[in-house]
Amino acid sequence: MGALLALTSAVCYGIVDFAGECSPGRAHCAAVTLIGQVGGLLLAATPPLPPRR
Repeated sequence: MGALLALTSAVCYGIVDFAGECSPGRAHCAAVTLIGQVGGLLLAATPPLPPRR
């Protein structure tokens, strides 16, 4: 489970890092930051998968 969480975290970080590099030319930096923070909050707020039986 730890490896899956680490992989998910790394993928999310990479996506946000890439989007952050591309977006400021087209959007205000505060808007890019807000969207990234809200996306991270939604991902963190999702309930974990139920345990297997």
